[in-house]
Amino acid sequence: HFVCAKCEKPFLGHRHYERKGLAYCETHYNQLFGDVCFHCNRVIEGD
Repeated sequence: HFVCAKCEKPFLGHRHYERKGLAYCETHYNQLFGDVCFHCNRVIEGD
């Protein structure tokens, strides 16, 4: 099964993101590797 390295949920056609050979769902990729906004302290999402 092709699953998120953090939550282990299957992607089932949803977009995934890779880092160092591991695949993550969008939520966990942003949580672990995303840039944080200095003003609001939230992850900056998008391309």
